[in-house]
Amino acid sequence: MSEFIDRLKAQFEAQRKAALAACRECEKPLPIHVGRGQPRLTCVECEGAKRITRQMIPARNCERCGTSFIPQRNNGRKYCSQRCQRLSEPSRQRGT
Repeated sequence: MSEFIDRLKAQFEAQRKAALAACRECEKPLPIHVGRGQPRLTCVECEGAKRITRQMIPARNCERCGTSFIPQRNNGRKYCSQRCQRLSEPSRQRGT
């Protein structure tokens, strides 16, 4: 009887190992998914690296002074500072 149980345990372990998913990026085995929702497709480290690269905003040149700057948010800022923005307003340009 114990041989039968050992064989069943071995089959179960083989099925469990075959069902283990691997990370799409680095091919490391992922933990077994328990609970609701979709199982992970990438490991935590790869997901963090992907999130950082998604959030990176390229450097821009100020339209007023030409200085290279990196905006804090990707909101289409054209100027490196409030001073450059104020100096570029049409009402300020007419007065000077």
